[in-house]
Amino acid sequence: MICSHLNNGVFVDTSSRVTPCCYVRSNNRPEYKEIVTSDLHNHPVLKAIRRDVMNGITPPECVGCKHSKGITRKYSNDGIVTSETVQASDIEYLHVRFNNVCNFNCVMCNPSYSHLIHKETYPNETPYVEMPVDHHAALINDLPSMTGLKQIMLAGGEPFVIKNTVIEFLRQIPIKDVRVVSFTNGSRYDDELLDELETFSLAGLTCSIDGMGDVFNYQRAGGDWDVVYENIKKFSMRSNIKLHWSPTITCLNLMQLPETIDEIDGYFAESWFSNVLCDPEYYHIKMLKPEYLKQVRQHIQDQGLLKEIDLAIDTEVDQSLIEQFWARAEYNLKHRGVDIQKLIPSISEIIREN
Repeated sequence: MICSHLNNGVFVDTSSRVTPCCYVRSNNRPEYKEIVTSDLHNHPVLKAIRRDVMNGITPPECVGCKHSKGITRKYSNDGIVTSETVQASDIEYLHVRFNNVCNFNCVMCNPSYSHLIHKETYPNETPYVEMPVDHHAALINDLPSMTGLKQIMLAGGEPFVIKNTVIEFLRQIPIKDVRVVSFTNGSRYDDELLDELETFSLAGLTCSIDGMGDVFNYQRAGGDWDVVYENIKKFSMRSNIKLHWSPTITCLNLMQLPETIDEIDGYFAESWFSNVLCDPEYYHIKMLKPEYLKQVRQHIQDQGLLKEIDLAIDTEVDQSLIEQFWARAEYNLKHRGVDIQKLIPSISEIIREN
């Protein structure tokens, strides 16, 4: 197995886990429960994964990775693991999720990424999920030594809602010649945070924009498409920030995707259509009737998405998934105030039938 992330990547989030990247699948390793106060880049999970690879074992976390063929990222090393420990200066890719504070409760999201959904799901618990304090301290302690960084990804929650936390972190990064990208749902425009991003040579915003109008307002419950669209336009005026578009593609928004591309793609330097939602499964594009998948396919150019559509066309859908889809629609109406029949009137026609 060859993967440059194993030597050079660190992903840290609101759980106690620290992994090489955000694609890994957690398992039952006891190391996942461990909290460290220093050397986050040598967290016990990272060492265990590297040790597996050195012993010729594909780590269970890496099974099924969509980047599994060849080297996953074009970083400086050859992707061959020779030690279970690395230096902080070896880290080139850092992905950080600070907490779950978010102003949206997207229909496909979960409590780990939105405190609103956490509050809705677990009403008797505190809704806020933070990165473990010791991990945050270890990260801040390690940052000055991470002089080899090439890319930093920042996520939440919603980074623009927790801008003070993000700005404080950005000011700790030891080098300016690095690619720093923040995810955003586009709901807020903040000059202070954007100015801080622009202090880096390669600054970027990745916008989670799934559709337009009521399709957006349904999938991104709590959002307002008109506000987000105006912010996209203002983001695009920032000459030192590269704007990326990465929609989460579901059975709710796929039919509108060609129209959305025509309307907004020009505001973005890059567009990625690889994020076809798999979980929850009842929002997968296979939930659309094959005739509608074939119809929208004629207007898609992205080769990766075309392959996903072709697979969906040939996939049988269990009746239980259809029932789950409509049960969830009722749930979203009751708990999130979004009515799928009003916001996506065609939904009963395009979704597979019982």
